[in-house]
Amino acid sequence: ITAVSRFSRDPEYSYLHRQALKFPVVRGVLEEILHLKPDLVLAGAFTKGAVRSALKKFRIRAATFAPAHTVAAGRRDIMRMARLLGHPDRGQRLVNAIDRTLAGAKQKARRVVRDRRSAGLGRLSVMQLQRRLFVSGERTLLGNLFSHLRLVNQAHRLGVTSVARVQFEAVLNQPPDILVIDSLATRYRDQGQSILGHPALARVVPRQSWIVVPQRLVICSGPSLPAAIRTMITAIERVGQRAPITTP
Repeated sequence: ITAVSRFSRDPEYSYLHRQALKFPVVRGVLEEILHLKPDLVLAGAFTKGAVRSALKKFRIRAATFAPAHTVAAGRRDIMRMARLLGHPDRGQRLVNAIDRTLAGAKQKARRVVRDRRSAGLGRLSVMQLQRRLFVSGERTLLGNLFSHLRLVNQAHRLGVTSVARVQFEAVLNQPPDILVIDSLATRYRDQGQSILGHPALARVVPRQSWIVVPQRLVICSGPSLPAAIRTMITAIERVGQRAPITTP
């Protein structure tokens, strides 16, 4: 590894931020890349088009990856990456680990649904709530995980399919059984984050029904997926034993 992006070292967004400390950091500027003379550049779909065009002009091999919004897309990206790097066996091991973890979690999720149905209860509803009241719909990686784990994504009721802001009153009027947040911070760095500490939110969704799923676990469909899945299914089993706040 010649260099990594600056985001790779950010503990809020990078699952492997500690490992990234061992490598030089680049900002993605063309001159930096040309100076390093890499054999392969891994770019994101949001990398500037001019940079990607220039890499082709200078005959530097580049591979572009778009954000993966499903587990299936993430599996394909992992295997593509592994082949590009010459280690398909390592990619397959990671994919197998994801598949095993997801299969086990889906089995537990089916058991939760069955037990709740026997008790006359509906499926658990869920909402991921981020700073400034952004929520994740079904066309996101987290939304796809909700679907795999038999959860009803409350963002759909609010008309959100991807990622969008919602009104606080809408969340209070249609609260989920489970609230997914990225931290249980008690000191907030700005007003956008402090809305998550509003007492009205804790009244409609008791804090014992909040799941902490850090952004670094779900921002990419990669090695963080098993940890994200385990975190979610553990909380689902815990919350599923209680009566629902809402019954879809």
